[in-house]
Amino acid sequence: MLELKTEWLDAKSLVSRALSDPRTRDFFLDAASDTGKRTGCRLTVLYCSDDLVAANLNFTAKGRSAVHVTTYKLCHEKLRPGHLLTYADLERCKEDGIDIYDFMGLLARFKLDWPNNTVEVNDWAVPLTRKGWL
Repeated sequence: MLELKTEWLDAKSLVSRALSDPRTRDFFLDAASDTGKRTGCRLTVLYCSDDLVAANLNFTAKGRSAVHVTTYKLCHEKLRPGHLLTYADLERCKEDGIDIYDFMGLLARFKLDWPNNTVEVNDWAVPLTRKGWL
């Protein structure tokens, strides 16, 4: 899934500092491989035959699911694999008694198509150097 997300970012000429950091990747790999479900990490995947088409990674706790990574293969973009994946994930949450599904920031148009409400969030950054302050 992380390789698929990297390909998606490259194709869109986007950069994710978080996913570029090996510590983030190591954390996701450790959390996703936790078979005891202590981390609350959930992977939802969409395959066509043996081909991974779309995937997302959520963390769940106390009746909430927070989506941290969502991706899909761009060659399938016209089929809306992200929508199919989200629908499957929402159904799975409903089956598991999860009532709140948080798309998390940053704001993206598709995130406004699904929810029945939204909340405003702020992203605060504190400069640590003079260059950062400028």
